[in-house]
Amino acid sequence: MNILVPDKPELYFLIVAGAVGSLGVVLWLAAVRCARPLLTFALTAAGAYIGFLAPNLWHWNFSYVTTLICGSALGLFLGSIFFRPIQALLLAGFLAAFLSGWVAYQDGAFRSLPPELKPIVTQAQTNPGSAFKPPATEPAKFFGIQNIHNYVKDQIGKLTDNQRSQVYALGVGIFLVVLLLGLLFVHATSMVGGAWLGAIFMVWSACVFLEYFRSSALAWVLQHNATHWALLVLGIMGMAIQSHTILEKQKKSDGKKKKKTEKKSEEK
Repeated sequence: MNILVPDKPELYFLIVAGAVGSLGVVLWLAAVRCARPLLTFALTAAGAYIGFLAPNLWHWNFSYVTTLICGSALGLFLGSIFFRPIQALLLAGFLAAFLSGWVAYQDGAFRSLPPELKPIVTQAQTNPGSAFKPPATEPAKFFGIQNIHNYVKDQIGKLTDNQRSQVYALGVGIFLVVLLLGLLFVHATSMVGGAWLGAIFMVWSACVFLEYFRSSALAWVLQHNATHWALLVLGIMGMAIQSHTILEKQKKSDGKKKKKTEKKSEEK
């Protein structure tokens, strides 16, 4: 049906979609409050997973438990101490890739999965547990870094010189602007990133459920570009809701400061 929504998803895929949609709702409503713990948790989980794979990937003479603990500790440290720059980097990279990729998609690129990923996707759909087994292969091959690079290069090559220049300029421009703003305004970055990322997660989850229960409805949605309008509306609504939360929090903080000042002046 669509490159991001598999045909006839299995029941386990619905569970994944439900979890992603639930995470999207949390980000959409309260990213400002929970951005730091969520990012720290994600980095800890990623560090634990990479640490679990590390002995096989890099041929280290350590046990899985040792590298798993070290990887999770490193993720916890990075998320706790370097939250602001990591959040800015992740949001800038995601928005740059997503928006420039969307423009390239409108111009005719990225219309199908890369050939190397098709058997992996099929295996994940039929036997999802196999994706978490530590493989005896090279890191770049396992994570698909070279395949992804070749795929992106091939797809971008389908564009004209003018289209390619626009995609590159858009990606670099968005990355630099969002990175700078993310480093300067941490709460605003959490708000914008949470609102739009939450909207993307919720829309994707809804599309998966539509494909499972009524694929004809999803076909109509995609045909009329309803997902674009849903993303736009949800993104704006998410920012409005979280802006109200920030303003209420600021009012409470100002009220507490005012009471302390009045109390001090009365004591004098």
